[in-house]
Order: sequence, then C-alpha cells, then structure tokens
Amino acid sequence: TPQRVARMYAEVFSGLHRDISKDIKVFNEKGNDEMMFNLLASHDVQRSMNLLNGDKRLVLLGYAIMMFYVGLPMIYYGEEIFMEGGGDPDCRRGMNWGKTKRKDSLAKLFQSLLLLHKDPRLQEGELSFFVEPGLLGMERRLGRKSLLLLLNAGKDIRFTEKKGEVLLSLGYEGGSIQPKGFLILAR
Repeated sequence: TPQRVARMYAEVFSGLHRDISKDIKVFNEKGNDEMMFNLLASHDVQRSMNLLNGDKRLVLLGYAIMMFYVGLPMIYYGEEIFMEGGGDPDCRRGMNWGKTKRKDSLAKLFQSLLLLHKDPRLQEGELSFFVEPGLLGMERRLGRKSLLLLLNAGKDIRFTEKKGEVLLSLGYEGGSIQPKGFLILAR
C-alpha cells in the first residue's frame, strides 16, 4: 500500500539523517586538519616505488611520517607490497595478488606501521616536531603518554639518546639509526 511504502521511506531517510548528522558532528568537533586525507600515491600519480627509484626504505620513511601526521592516512592499493607504476595509466596496474602472500620483512614492517595507526596517540594526540643532529623527530602526545618517531633520511649513521619502549624500527641498533632508517618509541 502507498502508506506502507511511505512509512518505509520515512524510516530509511530518518536513519540516514541520523547517520549523516553523527558524521557532521564528528567532522565539526574534529576540524579540517584531523579529517584531511593524506596520501603518497593514487590512481593519478606515479607510485611511491617509482617516485623514490625503487627504494623500499624511503617508501617506509614516507609512510612513517604519514602515520604520525595529523589526518587520515589513505593507502592506495599495492603500496603495502611496494607495487611499481609510473604516471597515469601505468599507476593503475592490476593488483599483484601473488606478492601479497609472500611478504618480505619490509612489507611486514609496513603492515605493522599501518596497524600502529590504531593507537589513540596517533589519532588524537597533539603533534610536535623537533630536530636532533641529522634526525627529524615527530611526537604525538595524548595526556601523559606519547609516541616518538625519529627518522634518519641522511647518508650517515645518527645516534640518539631518546629512551622508551621500541615499538618499530628500521636500521636501529644500540642507539644508532642507519641511513634511511627510523625508530618509533612509546613513552
């Protein structure tokens, strides 16, 4: 009957209105910075592997920065397995499903980096930057706890005296961070 159809539409649109209202409220509470999409590759530009001349370590440094930066990290399919692709349309290659099953150690580190973004400190914490000799630092602080990222994008080994629980690292050992390496500490 027409009344039944009208009630059904009213219920659907009422629920949709509630959902959209919640989304708008979250957006207004968080602000533009916290809601912006951050991406390093997409279907319109060459992939990170091509942009960085096939250097997986530099790709990981880029994504480590993105995970610590304010906003929502957006990962284009295949980036997590270091797929290659030049300018459009080459960047739209089909997914290499076989490679997803045999991940190397850097692909596993990439996956761990993505999972780390679930930490509330990376989603809601205040962001600050600092520099140590040869190192870029980013800290996300929420209350009394923080996560610290130290990056060595230089050509020389760099040393740090920062303390904390080592959560993830690439090229870190005994206080030194290798070139194209990083260290993530929980404090």
